[in-house]
Amino acid sequence: MKRSDAVKINLETYQRVELVMMKNRQEASIFMNVDLHCEALIAYLKKKEITLFSYFIYVCLKTVELHPELNRFVMGNHLYSHNDLSLSTLVKQDKGSDGSSTLVKWTFEPGLDIDQVQTHVQKSIFSIRNHQSGNSDHFFVWMKYLPTFILRLIISLGRVLDNFNLLPSAILRDEPLHTGAVVANLGSIGLTAPYHHLYDWGTASVFIVMGKMDEQSNMQVTFTIDERIAEGVIFARALTTFKSLMEHPYEN
Repeated sequence: MKRSDAVKINLETYQRVELVMMKNRQEASIFMNVDLHCEALIAYLKKKEITLFSYFIYVCLKTVELHPELNRFVMGNHLYSHNDLSLSTLVKQDKGSDGSSTLVKWTFEPGLDIDQVQTHVQKSIFSIRNHQSGNSDHFFVWMKYLPTFILRLIISLGRVLDNFNLLPSAILRDEPLHTGAVVANLGSIGLTAPYHHLYDWGTASVFIVMGKMDEQSNMQVTFTIDERIAEGVIFARALTTFKSLMEHPYEN
């Protein structure tokens, strides 16, 4: 059965074997990092009046557009490519350290420039911080009232339905982990970038963590990637593109 959120990709024999050997994203995870020197970026952001996070999201999107293999996922021993360009991230509903957070899924049109991406991001964050809910609130709000054993049954059923491409399109559209990638901005709370795990629920094959920037304008970004979605040379090229876009904004 066809998926409403993706198209199936024909596999070579070795790829089929690889998908069977590595049954989930935890087994297939690889961990990579990029060390950035952001002096030129800081000057660019000040001149353009762009926030660091908005530019980071823009670079993530641009990297996926230039390397569309990153927009793939494995489900039910098949490889798929997303129909859209989406990212999910955690947004605090207020700036205080004790404020609640919501996981929001952003879907973008291809080819947006940095100003359009910043407008999209800032409008969404403004909406959430003015007490309007994000995607995760819509999806999970009713679950908090369920007993744990019922919740486990629902999640298990959801996994089975997703595996056979039977999960309703409304869930695929709104659920935040059915997305191209998850982005975490730990630099905003003064933390370095750890390597995050991938979720076996949903379709996100890439998890990107942005760490804090030090006094010398250095920053580390970590990537956790499902290696089944593409060959290693693709990941290497994508990270080179990402680093270039981050360090040389005037040239891109």
